[in-house]
Amino acid sequence: MDKVILIDAFFKVLIGEIFSSEIMNENFKTYILIKLDDLKFKISRVRVAGKVLRVNYRGKFWDCVIFDDTGNILLREWEKSGKLLSKLRVNDVIDVYALLRKFKETIYLVPKIIVQIDERALNERPNEILRVREKLAKIIKYQNG
Repeated sequence: MDKVILIDAFFKVLIGEIFSSEIMNENFKTYILIKLDDLKFKISRVRVAGKVLRVNYRGKFWDCVIFDDTGNILLREWEKSGKLLSKLRVNDVIDVYALLRKFKETIYLVPKIIVQIDERALNERPNEILRVREKLAKIIKYQNG
């Protein structure tokens, strides 16, 4: 049986992992379960890196689509909550700290912090994620005997 560990921090994921993971709603929050060996990380806050494909203003909110080598995802920001997406341009490379949301069948991210990064950092992200998760799994297994 897999051990489920709630992660209450922004957890680095690839965009494709969001869509290939088990998704659950609990207490008005959306979570994904990322499996690593016999562990499952329960995550509602994600950190994704991607390149901006498009940015649109839709009256009361901004929509932005970003992509990496594994897929693309919608970022959504309501006009009254901030001005992060309005500053983005097509082809910007960004690191997004966001809350995971699902409305009907649409999975999207609500950004809290957006940082400009370079293309090299975007390309290195999959290896970085792998290294961090391997270390995290070792620490958790060591702590649990």
